[in-house]
Amino acid sequence: MCTSHHRGQCEGLTFHLIAVSPSREDRKWAAVLQWMADISGRLEKIEEKLEAIAQIHVPVAEEDDTSIFSLLALKSLDDFEKLEDALKTSKSLKNKLIRVLKSVGGKNEHLLLCNMMRRLMEDNVAEVYNLSGTSSKHAERRAFAGTQIYNSVLEACRTVFKDATDYDMRKYIGDWLNQAHTRIVRSCRSAPDPSP
Repeated sequence: MCTSHHRGQCEGLTFHLIAVSPSREDRKWAAVLQWMADISGRLEKIEEKLEAIAQIHVPVAEEDDTSIFSLLALKSLDDFEKLEDALKTSKSLKNKLIRVLKSVGGKNEHLLLCNMMRRLMEDNVAEVYNLSGTSSKHAERRAFAGTQIYNSVLEACRTVFKDATDYDMRKYIGDWLNQAHTRIVRSCRSAPDPSP
């Protein structure tokens, strides 16, 4: 410990004070260190906010919700039945389906409904359905009208086009379902021939 009052001497040691101004490099490092300290402070504040947000209770989607939406576009009758059963028991799932369907867009209700149906199911599933469930020249068909999926499609369309009539919506959906076989045949014809 230095007890001497003489400048430059301490327990037999001699030192000289030299006034040195920091170099440009030193100033740069000092600025970088200050910048890092500022970032550290900001990160602490962000972490505090994230912890506060994490404390807020947000309902987590049911596991079935994500697996159901991975089924879209429905590829099989089994997928159709799974979604139908899930919609019967979950109002929140129906609301999510409606949001997904109306997000596909369309400049009028006809195009919107066609886009919704295309997003909802593949043609091999659509071919099994018509509105009333009557048989056609191709095969026995199941009724699409009256299903929870059908009701969700109508509700989604009505949220986008408030003036959509039941008659028009039924017609557009029915036409889309009835044309499924034609779309399948057309896609088979346009597929490249696998033979050499």
